Amino acid sequence: MSIIKATQQEQDNFFWKIIDEANEVKDFDWEEYDQDEHIDQMIDMLSKTDKEHLIVFEKVMQQQLHKLYTAEIAELYIILNNDFDVEEDVIDFDDTISDDAFIYFRCWLLLKGKDFVAEISKDIQAFVNGEYSFDIGDCDGEELLYVADLANEEMNGVEESEEIRDAIYESFPEVVNYDDADVKMNREVKGGTELQKLYPDLVEEICDVRLDIEE
Repeated sequence: MSIIKATQQEQDNFFWKIIDEANEVKDFDWEEYDQDEHIDQMIDMLSKTDKEHLIVFEKVMQQQLHKLYTAEIAELYIILNNDFDVEEDVIDFDDTISDDAFIYFRCWLLLKGKDFVAEISKDIQAFVNGEYSFDIGDCDGEELLYVADLANEEMNGVEESEEIRDAIYESFPEVVNYDDADVKMNREVKGGTELQKLYPDLVEEICDVRLDIEE
């Protein structure tokens, strides 16, 4: 059966299968993880499929990025990335969020795999539940956005093509583009000192790690 006509669950499974199988160190210490190698392996795997599979990968990626467009994930972005001040044990975050940087951050989350994304979507404090050890020095997975088109270039010998991305707009107009400025979040994003009250364990542990990195 055509992957384009497959169920949403089957399409989701294909997307996560590529994410998982392309990560050659998934069963080892995440300190061994190389994001560039992960991306290259995904491109290589997808280039051995066909155009329909590339379109489905792009479609599900855009759907997953949309699902992560929530206030809670935005607050995780702030905690992991933004400047903060500490005064008398009160942590005060700059709550500025760049639209592009937030897209790249959500890509970075997707690269960590289905189980992690499911946990973090339920409660962002799962980030410090002891099961994960990610490098938070650079929470940017922008290259995921180009994987399907790069695989298409490799498959068909074309250059600088956006054929796969464009196919989503034509074939699946109901899919909300990750760059759509009109999309609204589920609630207002908290910042400043509110994040420490909302996520005390997460804020304390991440800020300790970030201060160690700066030193």
